Amino acid sequence: MLQPNTYLIMQLKDTQDPTSDNAVKVFKTSKELKEIGFEPDAADYEPVYSGKIEYPDDDLMWIVNDIYCEINLLTPDDYVGRTIDVSDVLALNLNGEVRAFYIEDAGYTELDGFLPEYQ
Repeated sequence: MLQPNTYLIMQLKDTQDPTSDNAVKVFKTSKELKEIGFEPDAADYEPVYSGKIEYPDDDLMWIVNDIYCEINLLTPDDYVGRTIDVSDVLALNLNGEVRAFYIEDAGYTELDGFLPEYQ
């Protein structure tokens, strides 16, 4: 459950299984994913970490980038996923509004309708 003013890091599941579709999706940009016939689908992801958004009224892209940098540079002791990378999803609940972002090789792409249970 994504509580107000929290975030959730999601990574593709079963990427170590070479027979899994997710094995070919991991580390692909959204453009590369489309080129091989896929779209990001929440059913393919599993949550690996959640945390509190300290400054929910800041600029949205600043918040997304801050979380990305915090996890990759100052990894929390209880973080169990790999570093955040291309093909991961960062979901935010900012003051009751849930938004999801696909991590690209440079920047982020918002995923409309990625988490339909919050729409």
